[in-house]
Amino acid sequence: MAKHHALSSYAKIIGEIAIEWNKIEVRLDGLIYDYLSIEPDVAGFILAQLGNQTKADLAVFLINKYETNKTAKENALFCIALINRLRENRNILEHAIPHLNYDRRYVGTINKIDKKYDAKTFVAPMTLLQELSATMRQAFFYTLQVRMCLPKNAHNSDDTSWDAKLQDALIISTSQTRPQLPDKISPLLPPEALEGDQPPQRSPRHSKQQKKLPRK
Repeated sequence: MAKHHALSSYAKIIGEIAIEWNKIEVRLDGLIYDYLSIEPDVAGFILAQLGNQTKADLAVFLINKYETNKTAKENALFCIALINRLRENRNILEHAIPHLNYDRRYVGTINKIDKKYDAKTFVAPMTLLQELSATMRQAFFYTLQVRMCLPKNAHNSDDTSWDAKLQDALIISTSQTRPQLPDKISPLLPPEALEGDQPPQRSPRHSKQQKKLPRK
């Protein structure tokens, strides 16, 4: 039986996830800006008009177009995939209603209304929420690592010139510190889907209409 948690504990972890996501959004904007050759205020104005999915799509386009280092490209594209997964999970949690027992304790599942106004139940135990919050903190720093691998950022603290050796070292370090891609928060399967292991039964009428195949 799943352990139940105080509603305040659930509210606290959901708040942490919201804050961590806000920080990741800033990092994503910075990564896009690093690939754009425009003034900061112009980049800021453009990015302010875009939603998070569009920003992620733009980042993938810029990475594929301008990133020439194979490993750096892999790191950057993984970073966007990680951000996309975190955004999907965050959106489910922030727009869901927790299930509470008679004692108003969180039981590990949530309800979310979809676009068709159907309620879907998602499995979200406290351990999953805690792991998601931890991964978000890792993603915040990982995105910074990816940004530091770009030539415009890979320089010594006392020098503004590009340092190729430093860039190579940063790229290798970043590839070795990738956070684990979190599981996607998934809805519970309806009862009829759980019973789908058995093959569907043919009706007697349908069976009679089937021609017997010749034996080999």
